Amino acid sequence: MTRTPSRKVATVTPLRTQPAPVADPQQIAELAQQLTDGALNCREHRRHDWRPAQVTRQDYGYRRVEACDDCGSSRWQEMDSRGYLIKGGVNYSEGYLNPKGTGRVTVDGIAAYRLEAITRFLPGKRTRRAS
Repeated sequence: MTRTPSRKVATVTPLRTQPAPVADPQQIAELAQQLTDGALNCREHRRHDWRPAQVTRQDYGYRRVEACDDCGSSRWQEMDSRGYLIKGGVNYSEGYLNPKGTGRVTVDGIAAYRLEAITRFLPGKRTRRAS
């Protein structure tokens, strides 16, 4: 009689059992009105304009701090002597992040950011918000 070898079957456990909640575009439009021009620019374009601010030599390699000239957020990175990242993080400026539980911003939310940015620059509509 021939025995079939037993196989181990790998099971993959999803990190999230349900899709991330989606932010309400109307709520995003209201939040966008409170953003500074610089923060709105980063939100609308979904990126920061990181500029070198400080580099220091460490025992393990280097620590670099960069700042976003638009919204005032900063990020830091620690890397080894060959330039490989060890760890890093972002320190967002006051008022940049949406409130906890807002949900994932989709294309509808990005459209709300874009519309707010456009209306701020229409002649006679609204004053710009200082960064």
